[in-house]
Amino acid sequence: NPEFKKLAFYTNALDTETSGYDLVLTYRMGNTNLGLAMNHNETEVVEQRQINGEDPISAGLIDNIENNLPKDRITATVTQDFGDALSLMVRLNNYSETIDERSAQDVIDPITFIDVELSYAVSNNLNVVFGANNVTNVYPNEIDTRASQGMPYPRRSPLGYHGGMTYLRLMYDF
Repeated sequence: NPEFKKLAFYTNALDTETSGYDLVLTYRMGNTNLGLAMNHNETEVVEQRQINGEDPISAGLIDNIENNLPKDRITATVTQDFGDALSLMVRLNNYSETIDERSAQDVIDPITFIDVELSYAVSNNLNVVFGANNVTNVYPNEIDTRASQGMPYPRRSPLGYHGGMTYLRLMYDF
């Protein structure tokens, strides 16, 4: 067929190993819950299977697999209960540096932001939650290569590129 121009196929060409640790500490003082969580992960490509004597996965893509996610995350959370129905949660999030996956591989700086949630139990089964992610409207550093989907921010930042966001959530337990 003269119109046939491309062929794509999937292969299980890579073996990876991911190792790390999680540390979670919680403490309750009366109506206050404190939490600290730390996570460290590293992914390594340990083998690539050749197809017809060729490596099917480029060195750049392997570098992305090993490095385009933050290796470290730390969250500190405080939840205060005000009686049986109302609670307030404040969370500090921190992610280590990572890379943008495009060819120039700009470094995405470590980033810290704050989330807040106010929850009200209308009944035993119904909760109303008003929340704000990234209340300080932090953005990742701008990238030097090209704009990502019209934005000067990397697509793979754990924070995203939308800035702060508010939401209203209804939760019903059946």
